[in-house]
Amino acid sequence: MPEIKSRDDREWSATEWARARFAQQMLQSVARPDHVAEVIAEIVGERIEVGPVHAGPGGLVCVTATGRPGKVRAEVCDDEGWDVAVEVPITLRLRADFAGVIGWFAAAVRVRMRVELVLEDPCAVFVRTEEVGEEQVDIRVRSVDAPARLLGRLGDVRSLLAEHVVVYIGDLLASPEIREVRRIDVARVIERAWEAGLIVNPVARPMPRSA
Repeated sequence: MPEIKSRDDREWSATEWARARFAQQMLQSVARPDHVAEVIAEIVGERIEVGPVHAGPGGLVCVTATGRPGKVRAEVCDDEGWDVAVEVPITLRLRADFAGVIGWFAAAVRVRMRVELVLEDPCAVFVRTEEVGEEQVDIRVRSVDAPARLLGRLGDVRSLLAEHVVVYIGDLLASPEIREVRRIDVARVIERAWEAGLIVNPVARPMPRSA
């Protein structure tokens, strides 16, 4: 025979469902893709520096790169186990030095990664990022001058740059000081909203009664 649940059991099930639904809605609200994009942008920072690294025969070509990230894009991710897909565009200027011969390159980089939103006690969301590999880094490199075209033949600048961008991003995401940036303290956000008067709508407050 089918089990007949008591009223208390039904009320308990409804309460548990409501709590789970509330937690899910809170998670989706606090960590919307645009909010996650802001977190990733804060992690990446305003300036990127890679190198010096060595390329070419005997590692005689010394390459350094500096640049800035563009607007981080994020959207809901349908891949199992992941919540948000993120793209970070980066514009880099490369300087290659071979025995005093200087060549300049321009590079457009796009880093793709997925994010999982992990609930943490007592009331926080941690932005967990997947490990980024070279297959998630798209790079287009252009020689700016004649020395760069010559130096580009001595070493695979694109592959070298991809390798070191991966290392740079990995080290950045793993750094202890960045962990706090990746943690959204929901309780603190709500407390600040109370302090700012954003929780209770002044219009909805009852009018004082006259004596």
